[in-house]
Amino acid sequence: MKAYDSELASSWHDPYEGNARAQTYPRLAGQPEAYLKKQLTAFASGERSNSTMTSLAASMSQHEIDGLAAHFSKMTPLPNTTFQADPARVARGEALVKANNCAACHGQQLEGKDLYPRLAGQGYGYLRDQLNNFKSGARRDATGSMTAVVGALSQQDIDDLAHYIASR
Repeated sequence: MKAYDSELASSWHDPYEGNARAQTYPRLAGQPEAYLKKQLTAFASGERSNSTMTSLAASMSQHEIDGLAAHFSKMTPLPNTTFQADPARVARGEALVKANNCAACHGQQLEGKDLYPRLAGQGYGYLRDQLNNFKSGARRDATGSMTAVVGALSQQDIDDLAHYIASR
């Protein structure tokens, strides 16, 4: 399939392990298939914007989107071994995850389910950027719940949340 065989896509996401090449890119291995399909379709339609992903997804057929989502969803997520966790920030982030009931949508281990993404082990920079995008309204989810949850958080809270989740 051209999408994950392409040099462009594989420069950000390892096509064989589904890991990101840097902390600022999403790790695709083990993401729920329905979530991956939804995000690729959102990029293709322009509903979600990213200069690289929008053009790449727009060039894909629905068959390719379905295949790509199935491919990455079947992979076993690997630990985020390049992230160095700070125990104090991990503790603050864990408390925020519990207080905001993140597990209700993202699963008990933040493993993702259905249309809700796997958060555990994502890159710190990617998590921080996406949380800030939800807070600013640059990114939206179907239910609006992320904007409401993140809207009440300080930048320190967002950084601590991202720190904890990246360490999982």
